[in-house]
Amino acid sequence: MDEAPSLIVDRVLAGRVLREAAAQQGFVRIGFARADEPPRFERFRSWIGQGRHARMTYLEETMEVRAQPRSLLAGARSIICLAARHRTTRAVARDGSRVARYAVGRDYHQTLRQRANRFVASAKESLGSFRYRICVDSTPLAERSLAAAAGLGWIGKNGCLIDPGEGSFLLLAEVITDLDLPPDEPIAERCGSC
Repeated sequence: MDEAPSLIVDRVLAGRVLREAAAQQGFVRIGFARADEPPRFERFRSWIGQGRHARMTYLEETMEVRAQPRSLLAGARSIICLAARHRTTRAVARDGSRVARYAVGRDYHQTLRQRANRFVASAKESLGSFRYRICVDSTPLAERSLAAAAGLGWIGKNGCLIDPGEGSFLLLAEVITDLDLPPDEPIAERCGSC
């Protein structure tokens, strides 16, 4: 996390620089959301209130942090949502057991965080210093909802973020920042009646 004060930058220029930096690091999608309560967060609160989280008490304990991304970085204004493609071919162990496609290879928490760090470093070369916090999966952040708000896809009936081109074969990372970025428009849900 960088503690330097943010420069005032042109929002359109910043968006273009960030999109180019994301492509350079191999992210297949990037979008910007406001650092506000995620859309439809009341559904999550209701789900927790009904006890549907079973023994995953950490979800209840971190609910209010998830509702307020600004609590993860003082002065946060925007969330940069990034998506990286993961393996799409089935992975089968020698004994015939199936392995989750995203779990094959090195731990994505580390590799995605490294790519996000390189993304930020590249952006800072053009934009100057700004405050940020990189989040990959283990941070209490409603990442699917924010990614949907940033136009990366929609949340399907399977609970996954679905991109029209990539499907649900995506790993998500977020950069909470004090940059004031123009939020992207969400895309329409495309799930049918299945």
